[in-house]
Amino acid sequence: MRINSSVVRGIAMIAVLSGLLAPAADAAASPIELAMRAELEELRLEAPDDAGAAGAEPGARNVTRSKAFLRSLLVPGWGQHYAGNKTRSKIFLGVEAAIWTSFIVFKARETLRTDEFEEFAGAYADVDPAGKDEEYYRILTIFNSSDEYNTAVRADARAIYGTQASEAKSRYIADNSYSGDREYRWQSNDRRLDYRIIRNDARDSGQRADFSLVAAVLNHAISAVEAAKSTGRMGTIQDAVGHLEVIPPAAHEAPRLRFAWRTSF
Repeated sequence: MRINSSVVRGIAMIAVLSGLLAPAADAAASPIELAMRAELEELRLEAPDDAGAAGAEPGARNVTRSKAFLRSLLVPGWGQHYAGNKTRSKIFLGVEAAIWTSFIVFKARETLRTDEFEEFAGAYADVDPAGKDEEYYRILTIFNSSDEYNTAVRADARAIYGTQASEAKSRYIADNSYSGDREYRWQSNDRRLDYRIIRNDARDSGQRADFSLVAAVLNHAISAVEAAKSTGRMGTIQDAVGHLEVIPPAAHEAPRLRFAWRTSF
């Protein structure tokens, strides 16, 4: 129970006037007098300093939910530390460290495996990596040679433009066929399948790195709201809502992510 300094002084004055605080040896004091002295001493220690802010709680810091929110939005766990919750601060910081460690590992693996499948294609399919895009490397996983791929392109042209020759049909075939430095041929079907495994691993590592970034965004948002809540004054924080939507990519596309965060004070 908190009692202000004027109340403490009043109790002390009453005790003095009643003789309870008269100098006397503890041995001669009654149990009631000893209990009263102990209570007055406790109240004196708990009383706020007159120099402090009026109405402020003893030992209270100027902790605000907005400062806690913004700190954890910047660095997860910082707002919890500011609000005095050291345990939760360590948890959010630990999660953040784990997320970024995962991101670094996955990006490093993606780079390593990308270099590996490009070198593999050059060694076993006679591919020149200069100027080759992601779509070209995807085609290598499907067809054993550029001739086989070109046959598929001509079949697509017939399906689109019919069996009769036309300028549009010829242009489609010319634009999509592989020739010159884009020609390739796998030494065997097994080599192509080995290449697919390496390339898929590189692609999966890249997607995991992207999802690590999403996890980092979520960790910042959750930490920020929890830090504001940990101040014990969440009554005016409304509509703190996070929404995450992940759109599955097509076979040759990187994942597209949408993240919306709304908050008001």
